[in-house]
Amino acid sequence: MVADELFMVKTQKPHFVIALTLVLAFAGPTHGAVLASYNIIGRAFKAGLTPASPWTGPGQYDIFNANSGLGFGDIGFVGDGQNDIEIDVTTFGTGLGNGVAYSASFGPTTTTGLVSTLAATGAAATNNNGHRWGNIVDIKFLPGVEVRTSTITGFTWSSGNTSGVGWEVSQLGYLDASFNPIGTPPTIPDYLANSSPVNGQSGNWFVADSTGTVTGVGTGSSALGTSGSNNNYPAAFDTPAELGITSGTVIGGVRFVHFIEDTRGTANGNSSITSTINNLALSNVTLSIVPEPSRSLLTLVGLGLVMFRRRRR
Repeated sequence: MVADELFMVKTQKPHFVIALTLVLAFAGPTHGAVLASYNIIGRAFKAGLTPASPWTGPGQYDIFNANSGLGFGDIGFVGDGQNDIEIDVTTFGTGLGNGVAYSASFGPTTTTGLVSTLAATGAAATNNNGHRWGNIVDIKFLPGVEVRTSTITGFTWSSGNTSGVGWEVSQLGYLDASFNPIGTPPTIPDYLANSSPVNGQSGNWFVADSTGTVTGVGTGSSALGTSGSNNNYPAAFDTPAELGITSGTVIGGVRFVHFIEDTRGTANGNSSITSTINNLALSNVTLSIVPEPSRSLLTLVGLGLVMFRRRRR
């Protein structure tokens, strides 16, 4: 390479670096407002709200405005065009099994919150067949909604470990920035093998699995027991910090697990049960706009690369 060519490369390279820096600067998030206090369930996702809940089923929702710091239901709220949360519902164990039709649904069917409804239709073919079915609900915070350990100030469920002829279990955990569980989710043994129910905190998780909710398991007719002490989620564990999650940890979402084990006998009839997420309260949430790279910005990057390659020759 001659001296003139070497000089050209050295003098032109910084121009590309500057252009790329400008592209990245314009494509980065634009910080907006801080949302001081907001209950996602109570103010956006339950029946009977004014204005009406935006709920249309699992999916993404624009419920905050990064420009004003408002949330859905606030006076003057207008979405900013960017989705803020995603609600994913995964059902398991549904369909036909053991001569029974097992079903699961999820949504704001009452004025108390988002409800998981599990039902068994048809008599069990055997006593205590042990079939499990339920819902796994993830409420995820999307880019532009900054949530950390101290941001979540309250979570509650109701009717999560209720007396019945089937055994109802509910669990709560939190997700990291990649939407993976923080801490190891507890393994819940089958009803008759569960000699030491957790019925409380398990690492970074909380479990309501009292086995006293059903009696006579293994006989031709199981019977109602007594609802567990954590049938309604306790205030002592309603924040990530109270479940031992380190201060400052990025919280990507909340995971709620609700299932039933079919402990009915052959003489028991149909069965259904519900558990409700009542509250998911946030405080001091930083909201920002995270724009998609525009065609013009991508074109600028491409031109920069072409110019740089040409001038190196």
